[in-house]
Amino acid sequence: DRALAGDLDPPPLQVEDFDGPWRTQTNIPGYLGTGFKTSNAAGVAETVMRGKVTVQRAGRYAVWARGYEGEGSDRSFFVSINAQDLPPTHTSREVQGFRWQRAGEVELTPGEAEVVLHDHGDSFEVADAVLLTDDLQYDPGREEQARRVLPEGAAENRRLVDALIAQTVASAEAGHARWAQAMERR
Repeated sequence: DRALAGDLDPPPLQVEDFDGPWRTQTNIPGYLGTGFKTSNAAGVAETVMRGKVTVQRAGRYAVWARGYEGEGSDRSFFVSINAQDLPPTHTSREVQGFRWQRAGEVELTPGEAEVVLHDHGDSFEVADAVLLTDDLQYDPGREEQARRVLPEGAAENRRLVDALIAQTVASAEAGHARWAQAMERR
């Protein structure tokens, strides 16, 4: 029920590896890695989760956050990189599931950068992964969708296979009809 974090390039930071009091859970399918973190306990919403990333090259980096949203609840959270707050992500109450959302861009220098997650919404937040990339065109959600091996991916694959079969049958029937007409003219 979970995607493999190793399938993405560059690999994301797994929030379950961050330090802080948010609870590690595995009860919602579709997470990357070994679980996700949630701020669903009393007093936890005011706390943060902290991680670090080693930056190899100076430059502008896109910051992506992966979390769960939906079920009519505000599950938004925001990411800070080296104390620079980015806008909240995962603000939709209608879309349901784990999704990558672009949090923004930051200028970074080589060395260690601190990554901090903050609760933002009025419901419990579900944070799964954070990705920093100097390829500003890269979209991990698009790559993840292309490699998806989850139940919703299976339904889409089935639809595509059924459409291909129908197209093949229609083409074969048309070819047979042309052959039958040619045989009648003889």
